[in-house]
Amino acid sequence: MPIAHRIITTVALGALLAQCAWSEEEEKLKAEQVPAVVKATLDKAAGGAALGEFERETKHGKTVYTAEIPGTEKGTVIEFTVGEDGTLLKTETEKEDGEKGGKEEKEEKGEKDEKGEH
Repeated sequence: MPIAHRIITTVALGALLAQCAWSEEEEKLKAEQVPAVVKATLDKAAGGAALGEFERETKHGKTVYTAEIPGTEKGTVIEFTVGEDGTLLKTETEKEDGEKGGKEEKEEKGEKDEKGEH
Protein backbone atom coordinates (compact mmCIF):
# COMPACT_ATOMS: atom_id res chain seq x y z
CA MET A 1 0.00 0.00 0.00
CA PRO A 2 1.43 3.41 -0.93
CA ILE A 3 2.47 5.72 1.92
CA ALA A 4 -0.25 8.27 1.06
CA HIS A 5 -2.95 5.61 1.53
CA ARG A 6 -1.45 4.57 4.86
CA ILE A 7 -1.43 8.16 6.10
CA ILE A 8 -5.02 8.77 5.00
CA THR A 9 -6.17 5.50 6.56
CA THR A 10 -4.37 6.28 9.84
CA VAL A 11 -5.83 9.81 10.04
CA ALA A 12 -9.34 8.57 9.24
CA LEU A 13 -9.12 5.80 11.83
CA GLY A 14 -7.79 8.23 14.44
CA ALA A 15 -10.62 10.68 13.80
CA LEU A 16 -13.20 7.90 14.09
CA LEU A 17 -11.75 6.63 17.38
CA ALA A 18 -11.55 10.15 18.81
CA GLN A 19 -15.20 10.79 17.99
CA CYS A 20 -16.26 7.53 19.64
CA ALA A 21 -14.27 8.31 22.78
CA TRP A 22 -15.79 11.79 23.16
CA SER A 23 -19.35 10.98 22.12
CA GLU A 24 -22.05 11.41 24.71
CA GLU A 25 -25.28 9.47 24.73
CA GLU A 26 -28.35 10.89 26.42
CA GLU A 27 -31.61 9.09 27.21
CA LYS A 28 -34.73 10.53 28.84
CA LEU A 29 -36.13 8.39 31.67
CA LYS A 30 -39.23 8.17 33.82
CA ALA A 31 -38.71 8.42 37.59
CA GLU A 32 -39.37 4.70 38.04
CA GLN A 33 -36.54 3.88 35.58
CA VAL A 34 -33.91 5.62 37.75
CA PRO A 35 -31.97 3.22 40.03
CA ALA A 36 -33.07 3.42 43.68
CA VAL A 37 -29.65 4.53 44.99
CA VAL A 38 -29.54 7.35 42.41
CA LYS A 39 -33.16 8.39 43.09
CA ALA A 40 -32.47 8.56 46.84
CA THR A 41 -29.53 10.93 46.26
CA LEU A 42 -31.56 13.08 43.86
CA ASP A 43 -34.45 13.30 46.34
CA LYS A 44 -32.09 14.35 49.14
CA ALA A 45 -30.36 16.96 46.94
CA ALA A 46 -33.72 18.38 45.83
CA GLY A 47 -34.73 18.97 49.45
CA GLY A 48 -38.38 18.05 48.86
CA ALA A 49 -38.80 19.90 45.56
CA ALA A 50 -40.44 17.99 42.71
CA LEU A 51 -37.81 16.47 40.43
CA GLY A 52 -38.27 16.42 36.66
CA GLU A 53 -36.41 15.80 33.40
CA PHE A 54 -34.66 12.57 34.39
CA GLU A 55 -31.86 11.58 32.00
CA ARG A 56 -29.18 8.91 31.78
CA GLU A 57 -26.02 10.00 30.00
CA THR A 58 -22.72 8.41 29.10
CA LYS A 59 -19.84 10.85 29.52
CA HIS A 60 -16.28 9.71 28.87
CA GLY A 61 -17.39 6.09 29.23
CA LYS A 62 -19.18 6.59 32.58
CA THR A 63 -22.92 6.54 33.17
CA VAL A 64 -24.42 9.46 35.08
CA TYR A 65 -27.98 10.47 35.85
CA THR A 66 -29.39 14.00 35.90
CA ALA A 67 -32.62 15.56 37.14
CA GLU A 68 -33.86 19.12 37.53
CA ILE A 69 -35.88 21.23 39.94
CA PRO A 70 -37.11 24.79 39.39
CA GLY A 71 -34.43 27.37 40.15
CA THR A 72 -34.67 30.21 42.62
CA GLU A 73 -34.63 32.81 39.84
CA LYS A 74 -37.30 33.04 37.15
CA GLY A 75 -36.40 31.06 34.03
CA THR A 76 -33.78 28.87 35.72
CA VAL A 77 -33.52 25.23 36.80
CA ILE A 78 -31.14 23.50 39.16
CA GLU A 79 -29.64 20.34 37.66
CA PHE A 80 -28.19 17.57 39.79
CA THR A 81 -25.74 15.02 38.35
CA VAL A 82 -25.36 11.68 40.16
CA GLY A 83 -23.06 8.72 39.46
CA GLU A 84 -24.30 5.13 39.12
CA ASP A 85 -23.24 4.47 42.71
CA GLY A 86 -25.44 7.28 44.06
CA THR A 87 -22.64 9.84 44.55
CA LEU A 88 -23.72 13.44 43.96
CA LEU A 89 -21.20 14.68 41.37
CA LYS A 90 -22.42 18.16 40.47
CA THR A 91 -25.13 20.74 41.13
CA GLU A 92 -25.55 23.61 38.69
CA THR A 93 -28.05 26.34 37.88
CA GLU A 94 -29.02 26.64 34.23
CA LYS A 95 -31.36 28.79 32.21
CA GLU A 96 -34.40 26.77 31.16
CA ASP A 97 -33.04 26.58 27.59
CA GLY A 98 -30.03 24.58 28.87
CA GLU A 99 -27.46 27.38 29.12
CA LYS A 100 -25.44 27.48 32.33
CA GLY A 101 -26.34 30.26 34.73
CA GLY A 102 -22.80 30.16 36.03
CA LYS A 103 -23.15 31.62 39.48
CA GLU A 104 -24.33 28.54 41.38
CA GLU A 105 -22.32 25.81 39.71
CA LYS A 106 -20.83 23.57 42.37
CA GLU A 107 -18.66 20.51 41.94
CA GLU A 108 -19.02 17.85 44.62
CA LYS A 109 -16.03 15.85 45.92
CA GLY A 110 -13.60 18.61 44.88
CA GLU A 111 -13.50 17.55 41.23
CA LYS A 112 -11.87 19.97 38.83
CA ASP A 113 -13.68 21.64 35.94
CA GLU A 114 -12.37 21.76 32.37
CA LYS A 115 -10.00 24.64 33.22
CA GLY A 116 -8.44 22.64 36.05
CA GLU A 117 -10.01 24.88 38.71
CA HIS A 118 -12.05 23.77 41.73
